[in-house]
Amino acid sequence: MLKKYKPKKHKLELMREALQTIKDKDRIQQTMQDRKSYNQRIRRHIPELMIKNFITSSGDKKNGNNYSLTKRGIAYLNNYDMIMAFTTSFGII
Repeated sequence: MLKKYKPKKHKLELMREALQTIKDKDRIQQTMQDRKSYNQRIRRHIPELMIKNFITSSGDKKNGNNYSLTKRGIAYLNNYDMIMAFTTSFGII
C-alpha cells in the first residue's frame, strides 16, 4: 500500500507558521525553538524575518534571544490569512 505524503510547504507558508508561532506565544525564545524538529524548520526563516522587519530580537547570549512580532509581521499574518480565504473561496487552493 502506498502512503500519501503531504506536499512540502511553500516558503511563504513556513514564514507564516513562524510568525504565527511567535504570535501565539507572544514571543518565543531561541532555546524553545530547538526542542522540536518542527521549530527547526521555522528557525531557518528567522534571519529573513528579521531582515524583512517582521520580527525583532531581544535578549543576550546567556538567556537566548527572544523574538517578538512587529507591526509589519502582524500585517503579513492578516494579509496572508485574507489571501488564503479568498483563494479557498474560489476553489483555487
